[in-house]
Amino acid sequence: MTTARREQLRQERRRLAELLAHRRDIAQRIDASEPAWDVMFGPASWLFWAFPRWSAPRGLILSDAEPSGLLAQMRQAETVYSGIAALVRRGGEGVPPDPRHHGPG
Repeated sequence: MTTARREQLRQERRRLAELLAHRRDIAQRIDASEPAWDVMFGPASWLFWAFPRWSAPRGLILSDAEPSGLLAQMRQAETVYSGIAALVRRGGEGVPPDPRHHGPG
């Protein structure tokens, strides 16, 4: 491999690392502003993922390649399941327990 090719690969890896860090930062900002959801960026899938923190139907996991698409899906899910999601967005007071999670007692 030539020196020029090695340098080109180094630059590509650096750009990829910067893009990955940027996408993770976006996911962290969304996560911080959305208490009803756990949001992350998947480096293997290159998708943004959202997992509801409220008693949503089993299997409700959202993903999109773009943050705006993920946010739109989150709003749609909250509209469809508005009662519980709205309570969680306000801090969780009055949210009924998730029957799938059995706590002590």
